[in-house]
Amino acid sequence: MNIQLLYTSIAGNTKNFVNRLTTYANAQSTYIFTPIEISDVSDDIELTTPFFAFVPTYLDGGNGIHSGVKEIMTNGLMEYLSLNDTNHQLLGLIGSGNKNFNAQYLLTARRYATHFNVPMIGEYELRGTQADIERIYQNILRRLTTSTTSASDTTQIQSNLRMLLFEQEQHGEAIVIDDDARYVSQILPADQHQFEHITNITTVTSPENIYTEQINLIANEHYWMCPIKKKSLTFK
Repeated sequence: MNIQLLYTSIAGNTKNFVNRLTTYANAQSTYIFTPIEISDVSDDIELTTPFFAFVPTYLDGGNGIHSGVKEIMTNGLMEYLSLNDTNHQLLGLIGSGNKNFNAQYLLTARRYATHFNVPMIGEYELRGTQADIERIYQNILRRLTTSTTSASDTTQIQSNLRMLLFEQEQHGEAIVIDDDARYVSQILPADQHQFEHITNITTVTSPENIYTEQINLIANEHYWMCPIKKKSLTFK
């Protein structure tokens, strides 16, 4: 099976990483990995086989929650993925960025995961390391397996979930965490986390605590960011 790896690269970091990953993967796997670079002038081609997308972070300010966000330079990739959104062939996203930007780290990939309702299955900083390549390769194999063995492409959330909640009347963001499956949800606004089955709830005094814990789980503990369907106990 041919697995396409879509990416956009501005400074060359993403291209470097995807090419190294492709070389490593094709030496290991029965799958054939093919990198495809997307830019603003790429032809619109309908993808009919499974693919993954590598999403770097280029933003003009904002944290994506309270202060808004303006995506720059990766817009062509968003448009390309939107064109193929109805085919349901996008299996996962891999985010990258610079950890020095704190709340903005991986923000573009996290936003794409929520928008397209697909998991962000891996991340790396700048050009990544060999360990990142090997870890993300294994995550791609795992995602390929789960996508073919599950008829609904979803994993039911179990009763041992926990929630981190910012208790504030106007905002009240939260994240839901499954430590057994190593999943963390997107940032959930107040009207999307009324999950009465979750009893393990930790409240925090600042929304920054929510963002920090989500990034810690993704970047340091290597949890997948899996969007939760609205008001449903289902991880995508």
